[in-house]
Amino acid sequence: MKKQSYWRCFLARCQKSRGELKFERFLHFLFMKECLAS
Repeated sequence: MKKQSYWRCFLARCQKSRGELKFERFLHFLFMKECLAS
């Protein structure tokens, strides 16, 4: 991954609200659970 695009992603994540990040983490958690269960 190029440094520039990495920074763009990083900055975009920082700009997100905390609620959005929590929701993303929750979705990721569910996804991991499904993967481990199957």
